[in-house]
Amino acid sequence: MVRTQSTIWTRRRAGALAGTMGAAAGGLLATACGGATESGGGTGANPTRKAVTLQYWSRFAAPIGDVEEKYLPVFQEKYAPIKVERTLVTTDYNLLVEKITTAFASSTPPDVFTMGSPDVVTYAHPGSVLQLDTYQRIKKEADDFFAPPLAVGKYQNKLYGMTYYIDTRIMLYRKDVLAEAGLPTDRKSLPKTWDQFRDVAKKVARWEGNDIKRVGWDVSGAAGDATVFLVMLGQLNKRVISADSKKVEFDGPEGQRALQTLVDFYNRERMDSAQRTAFPSGIEALATPQLAIKWSSSSPLTGIRRAGQDPQQLVVTDLTPEFSGKPTAGSYLGGTWQMVAKQTKDVDASLELLAYLTGYDMSLAVAQSQYTVPARKSSEKEPYLQDTLLRPFYDSLQYGWVVPQHQHYGKIRNKIVDEVKEALQQKKSVKEALADAAAFSNALLTS
Repeated sequence: MVRTQSTIWTRRRAGALAGTMGAAAGGLLATACGGATESGGGTGANPTRKAVTLQYWSRFAAPIGDVEEKYLPVFQEKYAPIKVERTLVTTDYNLLVEKITTAFASSTPPDVFTMGSPDVVTYAHPGSVLQLDTYQRIKKEADDFFAPPLAVGKYQNKLYGMTYYIDTRIMLYRKDVLAEAGLPTDRKSLPKTWDQFRDVAKKVARWEGNDIKRVGWDVSGAAGDATVFLVMLGQLNKRVISADSKKVEFDGPEGQRALQTLVDFYNRERMDSAQRTAFPSGIEALATPQLAIKWSSSSPLTGIRRAGQDPQQLVVTDLTPEFSGKPTAGSYLGGTWQMVAKQTKDVDASLELLAYLTGYDMSLAVAQSQYTVPARKSSEKEPYLQDTLLRPFYDSLQYGWVVPQHQHYGKIRNKIVDEVKEALQQKKSVKEALADAAAFSNALLTS
C-alpha cells in the first residue's frame, strides 16, 4: 500500500529544507531564481484575501517533490493568508488516477492536483475541473506556453490543464559510433528525413553472423508503446481520431506508410532484432556498446552520467526525422499537467496556486531537477537552455505531437500498441494489423 504524506508549510520547515535542496536536486537548481517572480497578486498578507488551506495533491517524490517543497513556502508567504497542504498521493500513475477519481466520486477532491497527459480528458469530460481559459489570471499566463504543450491540456478546444512537467521524445545518437562509421557527429548533419535516418541506422548496426552485437536503432523500444508510430502519423497529417470523433484515421495509406516504415526498419533493414541480447538491467542502454541510437526523453542523459560517462562527450541530440524533412511533428509530448477541481473551496486562491506552480521560476526549477526543458517561450534565453544536448528538446516543443484528448483514447491506443507489435513481429501484415485496430476503435467510438 502506498503511503501518503502531507505537509503544512511553515518558515521553520522551509528553512530546514533549504539546506538540503542542493544535494536533493543534484545541484541543478543553482541557476533558478532564488525567489518567485511570477506575475500576480502582491507580496505578503492581503486583507482582501480569505484565509484558506488548499489541498494540493502531487504525484512526485524527489527530485520534483523537492522543488515543490522549496517553492510552496514562498507561495504561502507571498499570498498570505493562503496556506497549502501538499500530499504526495503516489508515484504509481494508475493508482494516482484511481485515488483522484475516487476523491471526486466522494465529493472530496483536492483543490489543485497533478495529472498525466492521457487523463486530462478523464476530468475535463465530466466537467469535474475548472475551464481555465475563462479566467483572465490564467489566460495571460497561457500565452507564454508553446502551443503543442498547452494543447495537451485542452479538451474540445477548451483549456483544463496547465503544462507543468514535459516529457518530450526525440533522437539521441552515440557520437563515437557515428564517427566509427565515418558519419558526421554535429547536429546540423544528423538525418532530417526517415530515408536519411535509414541509411545512418543501418550503418551503425553491427552484426556478427546471425547475432546483432550493436542495435542501430532501438525500434522495438520506440514502437513498444506505439508513440513513434503516432508521431509518424502526425507527420503525414493524419489524426488518431477524426475531428468529429466518429472514426479513426490511422488505417489509411498514411498509417500504412508509417507502420510499414517501422516494420522495414525492424526486419528488412536489420537495425534491430527480436533475438538481440537484452540490454543490461539498471544501466542506461546508450551508455553500453549495445546501442547506437535511441528515441527517448532526456532521461538517458542522466542515466549516462550515472554510469560514469559524460553525456556531452558521448551523445548528440536532434528532432525526430520526418517524411518531408520539414519539422511538423518533431517530438512526442507527454508529461504532467496541473488542474483545479470545480469543487475547490476557493477558486481565486486555487488559480493563484496553479499559476504559481506553472509559473516561470518554478517551471524552470522543475525542468532543471529532471534535466529536461520548460514549456515556456520566454525561457528561450535561459543559460540552462543553451546546453547543446537539451536545446533540441526545447526546440522540438513548437513541433510536438499532441495526445488526443478523447475519453476512449486510452483503449484505442492500447489496441494500437498490440497491433503494432503484431506487425513488427510479422504475425500480421501492416494492412491487417491496422484494420483490426481500426475495427475495434470505430466500434468503440460509435457505441
